[in-house]
Amino acid sequence: MRVCYFGTYESDDSRNILLMKALEKNNIEVIPAHMSYWKFKRAGMNKYMLFMINWFNNLKLFYKYFFKVGKHDLIILGSPGEKDINFARFLAFIKRKKIVLDTYPSINSKKINKLDLLLVDTNQKAKYLSDKLNIKLNKFKVVPYCAEINEIDKEIPKSNFIVNVFGDLSHKSFNLLLKIKQDIKKDIELNLIKVKPKKESQVKNPKSLVAKTFNVVKKFLPEKKVEEEKENPNYKYISEEELKQTILASNLCLVFDDKNNLENSLPKEAIEVLALNRPLLIKETIATKEAFPKGALFYQDDLIKTLNKIKKDKALLEKVSFEGNELFKEKYSIKQVGNEFSEVLENLLKNNLFQ
Repeated sequence: MRVCYFGTYESDDSRNILLMKALEKNNIEVIPAHMSYWKFKRAGMNKYMLFMINWFNNLKLFYKYFFKVGKHDLIILGSPGEKDINFARFLAFIKRKKIVLDTYPSINSKKINKLDLLLVDTNQKAKYLSDKLNIKLNKFKVVPYCAEINEIDKEIPKSNFIVNVFGDLSHKSFNLLLKIKQDIKKDIELNLIKVKPKKESQVKNPKSLVAKTFNVVKKFLPEKKVEEEKENPNYKYISEEELKQTILASNLCLVFDDKNNLENSLPKEAIEVLALNRPLLIKETIATKEAFPKGALFYQDDLIKTLNKIKKDKALLEKVSFEGNELFKEKYSIKQVGNEFSEVLENLLKNNLFQ
C-alpha cells in the first residue's frame, strides 16, 4: 500500500512523525506532499501575507500531488488538517481517492463529515465529536498516540521524591499547584514543567521561490509584531529534546489539566511516561480510565493527600510503573499502533465501510 501524507500539517509534530513511522514499519510506503503554513501564522504574519502563502501552498501542493506523488491508494491529512479539507477533497475527487483525517488534538468543523475516515485517540473522543458535530460514529476509528523509546532506565531516582508536573494549566490551577508546591516542599520536590516550542526558521531555503515571494511582499505589508512569552520563574523550562530525561528523573509524573482536554484526549506526555517506565498520576475521566485500565494512578480532588499517600507506598509505585510499561508495549508502542493503523486503512480500502 502507498499513502500520500498531504497538506500543511506540522511536519515536526511528534504525532505526525510517529504515525508516518508506524506505517512505514508495517511496510506501507508514505509519500509526503507538504507545505509549511502554521509556522508563518505563529510568527505573526498578517492576513494578507497568510493569504499569499496559502495561495502559493495550494499551487505547490497541486504540483506535488499530480507530478511527484505518483501512484497511491489514499490520502491522509496530517494534524492539523482542518484547513486543507476542501482542497484535498477537490484533488481526491479528480483522482477518485479516499481521505483520512487525523482529528488530534482537536477539531470543530462539520465539514469533516464529508471525509471517509476520521482518526481519534480515544473512543470517548469519537463519541464527543459524533455528538457535537452530528457525525455517524462508524466514521471514527481509534489510533492512539504512540511513542518510540529505544533505551529505558528502569531504576527509580533515589534522591528527593521528585514529582514533575506536565499539562496545559489555567491560571486557577497554576495557583493551586503553586500553593501545593509551597505546602509540601519539605517532603516532595514539585516541578512545574513547560516544554519550550521550537524556534522556527522563517524559510529553510532562502533562494527558493517562496522565500523570494515573501521578501517582495514584506516591503509593502508590515508584519504583525508578536511579543515572546516571558518565562515564569515558577516553571522549569525544557526543550523537546530534554523531555525524556526530565521524565526519567521523576519519581512520579503528574499530568494535570483542567481545560477539559483530558475529558476526551490524552497528552503525549502521558504515553511517554509509560514508555519510560515511570509512575503516572492523572486526572480521572472517562477518557483516561479507558486509556489506562491499568498502569496509572488517578486523582480527583485532594491532590496533596493523594501525593502524600503515594509517596509512602513504594510497592505501589513499582507496581504502577511495571504495569504502565506493560500496557505501553501492549497498546501504545509504535509497532502496535502501526499494526492497528495499517489494518484500519486496509479495511477502509477493502470493505468500503465509511462512505
